[in-house]
Amino acid sequence: MERREAVEFINTSPSDPESLPDPNPKAGTVNSGSQVDKAQLESYIVRELSKQTKPSDIALYLCEVAGMEYTQAQKLISRTAVQHHKRIISRQNRIIIPLTIIATFAGLVLLSAGAIEALTMRFLISRPSALTPEQILQAYDKGPELIWAFTTGSILLIGGLVGFVLALRKQLG
Repeated sequence: MERREAVEFINTSPSDPESLPDPNPKAGTVNSGSQVDKAQLESYIVRELSKQTKPSDIALYLCEVAGMEYTQAQKLISRTAVQHHKRIISRQNRIIIPLTIIATFAGLVLLSAGAIEALTMRFLISRPSALTPEQILQAYDKGPELIWAFTTGSILLIGGLVGFVLALRKQLG
């Protein structure tokens, strides 16, 4: 495989078979003797594992494009996954960590809004002389909204924090 073809194969995705370079450029020959840069292969494998592509799909792709045997491709994928574990995890966490931060923030906002509303309602109800009967009924009608705000806020806050901690432990451990 020529250098240009190796770069093309690294930049293509196994999900896009039409863009694959021809693994057998000359009829009847196999590319098993061609030298593909090991660093490029590892970079490709890390990128695909970061996208959570199935290792079997990556192995098939390597067989087709680099002319490797299936067991050889599987061993290379396993070795690369072990060697670059932290890099793969950090690429996967690029999405998870911001989502957990957003969930935590949304949970805090809902809990805060619910707490402010509950305190306001308690303050107004404790001084019934300043309120009309309609205003008192409106305050009591907000009870289910407060329950949902507290419940949803608590779930988002706990889920966001747990997700964040798990992502950090996976990243560091």
